Formats: sequence, C-alpha cells, structure tokens
Amino acid sequence: MLDLWEKLKVKEKQALILFKKALLLIQEGNYIESEIQVSKSLLLLKGTTNYELLFSAYSILGSDFEKLEEYDNALKYYLLADDILKLMKKNDPDFDSRFNYNLTASINLSFIYKRSFSIKLIELIILVMLLLNLIWN
Repeated sequence: MLDLWEKLKVKEKQALILFKKALLLIQEGNYIESEIQVSKSLLLLKGTTNYELLFSAYSILGSDFEKLEEYDNALKYYLLADDILKLMKKNDPDFDSRFNYNLTASINLSFIYKRSFSIKLIELIILVMLLLNLIWN
C-alpha cells in the first residue's frame, strides 16, 4: 500500500500530465478543453507545495479565460498565480534572479487590466450616448 507521500507524488505526476495536455490544447486554440484539463490538474494539486506547477496551472487557466474573453475569470486566476508567486519568493529570496515568473505574472495582469478598462470605458461611452440620445429626443 502506498504511503501518503507516495500518493501525493502520484497525484502530482497525474496533475503534470493533465497540465501538459492543457498546454497542447491551448496551443491548438481549444481553450474550453484546456480549461477543463487544467482544472482537473488543480484538483489533484490540492495540498501540494509544488508552487511552480501551481503558478503555471493558474496562469494557463487565466490564459484560457482571457482567450475566451471572460476577463473577470482571467483576472481571478492571474491573481491566484500572483499569490503563488509571492509564496515562491517568500520561500526562496533568490527566486527572481533565476526565473521570469514575476515578468510573466506582471504581463498577464497588465493585459487583463488593460482589456477590462477598455471594455468598461466603451460601456460607459455607450451609456452616455444613450442618455444623451434620450435627453435630446
């Protein structure tokens, strides 16, 4: 019988396989199926300390939602990835000097904030135009 540690490692390997499948699907443009696979991966990663895989999984999930133009969900998962990044930095002070995770997280968040702001601005302009139209007519 597998002990708890071995069971956790098996789950992490299964999660990694599902994550890699999600990566292939996102590259093919199949964002919904990618989202399903990475969600399954995240379920298997509950309780793990494999922060790099968690960061990557949340980032891919954010990317899936971004491509599906579900910007609120994309932001949610990009922020979760950012939280994991903070844990990685806390556990390893030299982390930033070896990896580009911080850059990846910053770029992802900036795109979502830009798109969300643009959409909100367009909605506001349309609302103002409709109100002006009601006033003038």
